Amino acid sequence: MIAEVRPRPFIGGLLSFVPGAYAMWDRLRPMGDYRPPEYGSNVLHQRLQEARDAGLDVRAQAVLELGPGRSLSAPIAALLEGAERAIGVDAVPYANRSANLAAFDALAAEAGVSGDRMEELRQAVANAGLPGRETKLRYVAPWSDPTIVATDSIDFVFSVSVLEHVTDPAAVYRSCFRWLRSGGAMAHRIDHSSHGITRHWNGHYWVADWLWRLVLGGRPYAINRWTPDDHRAAAEAAGFEVASLNCVPGRNEDAPLYRRPPAGRFANMPREHLFVATSTMVLKES
Repeated sequence: MIAEVRPRPFIGGLLSFVPGAYAMWDRLRPMGDYRPPEYGSNVLHQRLQEARDAGLDVRAQAVLELGPGRSLSAPIAALLEGAERAIGVDAVPYANRSANLAAFDALAAEAGVSGDRMEELRQAVANAGLPGRETKLRYVAPWSDPTIVATDSIDFVFSVSVLEHVTDPAAVYRSCFRWLRSGGAMAHRIDHSSHGITRHWNGHYWVADWLWRLVLGGRPYAINRWTPDDHRAAAEAAGFEVASLNCVPGRNEDAPLYRRPPAGRFANMPREHLFVATSTMVLKES
């Protein structure tokens, strides 16, 4: 099982036990990298379309993205398309002011926005993450307190490849339920792979719990090893109704690892649950 874990993430987990060491290590990793403006815009549109395909009438005047990373291009795109407010929340502060302004300029030019409205929105982007100066765009990182967002104030919450990194997804679902207005919706694309931590794309299910705890260490985010059914159960427990849950299977080749039973709680889990590469879940208030 030790051989299944790649050296770099194992070293990162060990370093996370040393105060200050992981922050330096983390800066060398790709998490939070800049996303091209069109990528963020596409993420927003894809999640909205998934919600509409699930039969939901989504009102997107106030939107919130979980884990936007360095660029707030998806919330910015929402503002340019008529949203009144947009928020990004991260576990670690990654947002970069110059990157956000560059994303705004590119998206505003494509949208044909100009004049007073352009200046108002550009100033909102410039002030994102500055408490007391934020207007239409907010950025909060790190966040753990659900009161950072007003109750019943958000229409649409979305994310891509974020909920697999959350230490306590159940708490996130409860927070989102608190934030959403009646009739609000969420759409999340979740990556269930090991993100390169193991040699097999889903090898993390075969890693013993004690070794996995060492790999995770004291990271502010990692891989929680939740299956689609785990996410569904937590969302329903928080009060959501699942409008749709679409799973995409990954490779299931005849590898020696797969001939062994998975570790811990995964040993008795239906095998197909461990071979889901990504899932897309659309939720609404029940």
